[in-house]
Amino acid sequence: MTELVSLDDIRAHLRLEEIETDDAMLIGMIVAARRICEQRIRRSVADMGTDDLAVLRQAIKLLVGDWYRNRESGDAGDGQLPAAVRWVLHPIVSMALD
Repeated sequence: MTELVSLDDIRAHLRLEEIETDDAMLIGMIVAARRICEQRIRRSVADMGTDDLAVLRQAIKLLVGDWYRNRESGDAGDGQLPAAVRWVLHPIVSMALD
């Protein structure tokens, strides 16, 4: 499957130069973020329209950015997605619950 957010998209979002990045780590974060977002909204990427896909792309970028910045914290937190990700996904989640 081609991911909604590419490695280049994430590098640009995080303002990273190619030589600074661990590509395998970032690719893993992209895949995990998409799966978590799909689980949260209870929908597959395949079942989404253009507007919802744009929202999901933004949520994935925010989530990967949070994980990248906090990858060494060791803090498991409360199991919640970051507030910005929850806020971005809220309209899609609300539709899924209706």
